[in-house]
Amino acid sequence: MAMPDVWIKVTMQLSSPQRFKFYNVFYSVPAEGPTWTANPTLDCKTIGDAIHGGHVIDLPSVLTQNTQIVGAAFELHKSGIVYETSTITGDPGTIDDDELPDYSAVVIQKRTDTAGKKGRGRWFLGPVPESLTDEDFLTDAAVLLYNPVATAFLSPTTALGTSWVPQLHSVVDNDLKPLTSVYVDVKLGRIGGRKSRSILT
Repeated sequence: MAMPDVWIKVTMQLSSPQRFKFYNVFYSVPAEGPTWTANPTLDCKTIGDAIHGGHVIDLPSVLTQNTQIVGAAFELHKSGIVYETSTITGDPGTIDDDELPDYSAVVIQKRTDTAGKKGRGRWFLGPVPESLTDEDFLTDAAVLLYNPVATAFLSPTTALGTSWVPQLHSVVDNDLKPLTSVYVDVKLGRIGGRKSRSILT
């Protein structure tokens, strides 16, 4: 197995004062050949901004006012060459509430047609507003709020004349597999330091 000739990696970062900086990684490939410009770095930003913009439309509705969507870093891989850029979003959440401890996160499960661990993965979203939880679980109302966020993560994005299709990165196979479904886990997850390093300054 091998990575495709063209793909993009979008790393989104969230943070709140004196707390971990949560990050999540998203992979996409073009459904057809993109309409490239003469500036690959600009192409990278165009695609990355489109994907990131789709991801964050509903995200403020599940974040507290202390939490910020910092932005995202982009890596466009094209015929073995990597082009990098980023975007700063700076949008705050809308919920007036306290947050759970840093190690708590909402888990969005992702699936492909491949069976076993090679065909599934998770995104972790945090910090988590206290009012959306009941002990270690999301409330029914909270799941309804997170569902559009999960759907946005699964939805293809149009940029440079083609659709960019969300993928799962399989470390074992070193390839990308098309995502077929996502769902919000009602049980809260716990994250480690790998989900809390700073991507953007």
